[in-house]
Amino acid sequence: MILVFFFVGILVILMIFLIGILLSSIRIKIENIRINNLRLNTNYKIFIQLYFGNKIKIFSKRLNINKDKVNSKKINKRIINKEIIKELFDLKFNLEKINLYMEIGYEDASILPIITALLNSIVSITLLKMNANKKDTKYFIKPNYNTDILKIYFDSIISIKIVHIIYVMCKIIKKGRMKDERTSNRRINAVQP
Repeated sequence: MILVFFFVGILVILMIFLIGILLSSIRIKIENIRINNLRLNTNYKIFIQLYFGNKIKIFSKRLNINKDKVNSKKINKRIINKEIIKELFDLKFNLEKINLYMEIGYEDASILPIITALLNSIVSITLLKMNANKKDTKYFIKPNYNTDILKIYFDSIISIKIVHIIYVMCKIIKKGRMKDERTSNRRINAVQP
């Protein structure tokens, strides 16, 4: 009888753990990115955080991009193919907060309004596709005439649910298995020589 309670207790703990993982999400928090004439400032911060139910922070790690560089020779190029990239674009991102300020300048005053309108359209369509939270979405693109200038200020919080990551990983693994399987071209009732 004690053994049955032990196994039921383990099963309950595993179910709670599984539900906890499925309700969790990963947030990428980007703070204080400033670009001035194609020069990036060094005061920016990027955090990766794990949240339970989008409310309780479980884990937070600040990334230092200068120290944590990925060695490109270690990446297996056979693993990265078009199908995997296509599946990764199926991940459902949620923009919980975005603060974007751009100041763009060009000496030709007739081209600058076209560039500004085009950038406004690109940003608004991108925000629409990424399910941006309308309350915390702020962006402004300011034209600056008679000067060549590009200034960008950017803050953002991007959220990805772990359920979507698991789903996309399962699809990638399933496609990889189907690709490696061999099929027989013989007919069942064919006469063998």
